[in-house]
Amino acid sequence: MDWRAAFKGQFIKAVEFGGKEPTLTISDAKLVKVEDEKTKKEKDKLVIFFREIDRGWIPCKTACFCVSAIAGSNDTATWAGKRLTLFCDPAVQFGSLTVEGVRVKGSPDLTRPIDVTIRLPKKKPFIAHLVPTGKGKASQEPHVDNGSVETEASPPSVELADSEGVLPDEPGSQG
Repeated sequence: MDWRAAFKGQFIKAVEFGGKEPTLTISDAKLVKVEDEKTKKEKDKLVIFFREIDRGWIPCKTACFCVSAIAGSNDTATWAGKRLTLFCDPAVQFGSLTVEGVRVKGSPDLTRPIDVTIRLPKKKPFIAHLVPTGKGKASQEPHVDNGSVETEASPPSVELADSEGVLPDEPGSQG
């Protein structure tokens, strides 16, 4: 066991997965006041809550784009009931640091893989590959591709863009 998993906080962290890829059902997604560790000031953060656990997850924008693609909507009020398979990515860039972060692998609700092209200001566009997960689905490795070129054989693509370009505020978030 990674000792960091023993210190559970109010929100889930990637290190807690212990190599597992949990599939969780969204119960709610809402803004919650969260204290910034550096400034000690409260900030509104989007928190996704799940039926299976009693703690929430603070996703970064990249994760929100993936959830939106799975849910088929940017409206968080429509996300309840959607299932997400999450995993720990050991190579998430957080400013100049490489940290572990929670990523979205896909969902049992997907019938085929989808590519989500994510465009953030001041960053090169990249593609998040989301796959069907769960029983009866082929095992596929998710990954973020910073130099992918789509071809006719590529999975369906969803293109998302962000106008603000805000970096995540917490290690463990991906961005």
